[in-house]
Amino acid sequence: ASISTAFRAARRAGTVAQVGMVPDEPRPVNLAPCISKELRVYGTFRFKDEIDRAIELLAQNPGIERVITHEFLADDTVELFATAKDSAVSGKVVAAVWPD
Repeated sequence: ASISTAFRAARRAGTVAQVGMVPDEPRPVNLAPCISKELRVYGTFRFKDEIDRAIELLAQNPGIERVITHEFLADDTVELFATAKDSAVSGKVVAAVWPD
């Protein structure tokens, strides 16, 4: 369902990146938006259990949010990337896609 949602949300000629592992079984996906919008789709793969370990580490260390040094609105991407590029002033820089 999330891949179909990403296809619907993407702009025309946009890119959708599937991050992480999906189950190795048939899943329903609505390809109509992907085709009609001429989307590029990329799969990215790391280790299938990596997310479980990351969640475990976050649960064990509630102070982990200090790793994030800067947070920008998604609309401020130029400033975000300029800050992220300067490792003397930044650590982990993130975009707030759905700010509070």
